[in-house]
Amino acid sequence: MIRTLVADADFDIVRDLFIRAADYVLLAAGQLPGDAEVSDFFTGAPSGTDPAKSLHLGLFAPDGQLVAIAGVIFGFPNPDDAYIGLLLIDPDHRGKRLGQHMVDHICTATKTQGAARILIAVLAENEKAHRFWSKMGFTEEMRSLPKQIGTKIQIQIRMVRPL
Repeated sequence: MIRTLVADADFDIVRDLFIRAADYVLLAAGQLPGDAEVSDFFTGAPSGTDPAKSLHLGLFAPDGQLVAIAGVIFGFPNPDDAYIGLLLIDPDHRGKRLGQHMVDHICTATKTQGAARILIAVLAENEKAHRFWSKMGFTEEMRSLPKQIGTKIQIQIRMVRPL
């Protein structure tokens, strides 16, 4: 089941997922996840966008455990764009098509809200993620200059999919 996540009610279960999926945060930022990453999931947004209009989605296993989250911002980089800020899946549940299920849900939800295309930034060193997003119909639009993320220097690949 996929449902909207709310910071006040769901902070702890989102933190638990970040801890279980610490491999991604270590890859991205070179440090273990904490409350700052959870807060950023709920409130982080690029300048000029409205965090209140974003989607925070959680996918729950039949036993009720949160096994995946996604955050989507509207209006970035263009007014009719939707931008996936994060798709994070519990390592014990990867390879079970949950990512595809989340992407399908996100694409339907963003199209319903008027987005013309959807974007994601993939870390250049995360080749597995690049392959996944390519299979989901995303194509490379541009690469960023190297930038500091946590303790690491990363290049991000912006990928796009028309809706």
